[in-house]
Amino acid sequence: MSPRVEWSRSVLPAASKDGSGPLDPGRGRYGRGRRARSVTAIAAATTVALGVVATLVVPGLAGDLLGSALYTVLLALLLALVAPRLPGLALAATATAVSVGVELLQLTGLPAAATAAFPPAAWVLGSTFAATDLLGYLAGGVAGLVLLGVLRRAS
Repeated sequence: MSPRVEWSRSVLPAASKDGSGPLDPGRGRYGRGRRARSVTAIAAATTVALGVVATLVVPGLAGDLLGSALYTVLLALLLALVAPRLPGLALAATATAVSVGVELLQLTGLPAAATAAFPPAAWVLGSTFAATDLLGYLAGGVAGLVLLGVLRRAS
């Protein structure tokens, strides 16, 4: 006679039929992944609201740096929505690189031309180069990395 096996909640779920991983009702199409995206989308919307408030309320260099940092945080969150499986470091680094690239693009006349043709483009592309914005983008990359880590642990 074989020994009796007792099952408890500490036992891992059985592997799925195709061998891809455990059967876990908390994951999948409508489980944790959907909740994580919802939380990330809410964080992105909140970041946009904070960015608008920052440009209207915080004067001078502090407001400019805060706006630049929030721009990079928003890019990291949007990238997390598009590519949720990428590591937070890759998302934050990509967001920082894109932010710096857009700032360097302002050294050309392309953002100014785009803004002249479509004024809301200034919210995305900016209008003039400011070296201090680069510091804001670096701070935003670090803040985005921390925020992504917090959001992933919370989901």
